[in-house]
Amino acid sequence: MASSPNKAHWYGYGLAVAALYTDFFFAAFMVFKQDLNWWFFALAGMVLSIYLTSRFGAEARAGLIVNFVLILAVIIGIGHWKYYKKYENDVILALKEEKQHQNAVALDALPKPLLRYLAISGLLEQPIPNYVKIEFTGEMADGNGSSFPFVTEQYDFFSPYKRLFFMRGNIKGLTVPGYHKWVEGKGIMDVSIMGWIPVVHYEGAMMNQADAVTLLNDICLFAPHVLRKAAFTCEELDQNQVKVIYNYPGGKVEAILDIDDSGRLVNFHSDDRYDVKRGEKYHFSTPISAYTQRASFKSVKTGKAIWHYPEGEVTYGIFNLKSIEFGTE
Repeated sequence: MASSPNKAHWYGYGLAVAALYTDFFFAAFMVFKQDLNWWFFALAGMVLSIYLTSRFGAEARAGLIVNFVLILAVIIGIGHWKYYKKYENDVILALKEEKQHQNAVALDALPKPLLRYLAISGLLEQPIPNYVKIEFTGEMADGNGSSFPFVTEQYDFFSPYKRLFFMRGNIKGLTVPGYHKWVEGKGIMDVSIMGWIPVVHYEGAMMNQADAVTLLNDICLFAPHVLRKAAFTCEELDQNQVKVIYNYPGGKVEAILDIDDSGRLVNFHSDDRYDVKRGEKYHFSTPISAYTQRASFKSVKTGKAIWHYPEGEVTYGIFNLKSIEFGTE
């Protein structure tokens, strides 16, 4: 016997609602897993919600509210997705880029404190990588006396030199993405609300030099065997200090490494880093408080980023290593 129109009506309504809840479930699960593609499912849910509202009238009136919420969610999701895609596409291109060959300095030509550091890190005989991928968690100062949690993902490339740094900060409940890109001497920093509303943008000579120091800092803390490459000059100052000069496209920057008697790097100092917001160079340091043992090497685990202003020290970032991976292909 054929189903009555009323029964078919409610049957179709039930199927649409079940599909809607399935989309919501998958979207919520992907948000929990921090998968930026969650908005595809939310978009499908929005289309179903619009269908329910138009097809089933009074029974689906609540869908008007659902549609409004979904539209906002999808707009935010697309914003975060497209913002991350800029970073992801740059990484993909850099991984495919032809590598530039550079001769490495012989180990016996390196300063003794640096050799101790490489030895205790387990990197003395390791091949020099073409890149390092690093993920952090931590806290960042907001400039108003408070801080916010963040997670980061970055690639540092060494042939040619690039630093691609993507951060997601949680500021008052909002996820605020930021992309920091430095390619062969040119630096750009962008921060955006929901991936749509720009709130910070820096580029130019100060940014170029500031990021050169930041890349040098990354190398000294997380990939010190890269210091054997021709772009770097390392000079022993005494048994516990090494000066490192990085000749990057467009200029050079210097830093001092403090290395204790056991071979551990305990601090990195530089007077060449600009605080771009203030428009001045200030002493910059990254003291290290903990190390972690990885499969074949030991790495810095926890450190601070400190500005030494005339009015006093300001810790603007605390970084905790989540993962690190060298690429040599």
